[in-house]
Amino acid sequence: MRRPSAFLRTWPFLSVGLLTLAFAFALEVFGEPFRPLVPFVRVLIVPLWLMRTLEMLVGIGSWSGPLQIVVALPLLLLPYVAADLLLRRARRCSGTHHTAAV
Repeated sequence: MRRPSAFLRTWPFLSVGLLTLAFAFALEVFGEPFRPLVPFVRVLIVPLWLMRTLEMLVGIGSWSGPLQIVVALPLLLLPYVAADLLLRRARRCSGTHHTAAV
């Protein structure tokens, strides 16, 4: 199993997406203790919101609950994975490997 720092170095944008999703769920469930984080989460949640809107336009919102979770949850994180893959490709093309400041 890889160390968490290796995961953060390999998938920095996906890590941000997962943390954003976790903050959004925490705000829904626990609300008050996380009030100071609301402005930050509003900015970070934009890619998730855009993907969810596209899913609804395609019609995934009319599917049954379990099927929606299996299909829609990975699609929510697709922009972050795409950004990580583009970053990896850019690093490979430039010939240098930058490490994240973890």
